[in-house]
Amino acid sequence: MSIGFFLVGGVIFALYMGLTIWNIVNSNNKQSEDNRSNKN
Repeated sequence: MSIGFFLVGGVIFALYMGLTIWNIVNSNNKQSEDNRSNKN
């Protein structure tokens, strides 16, 4: 029973961390694109 909870928690945590890192990378890419267009 506790192993099931541990697995479910691990999956949710992995999804959360993946989405968080993906959001950070995405916002950084958008920021650098904005900076390039502003310089031109």
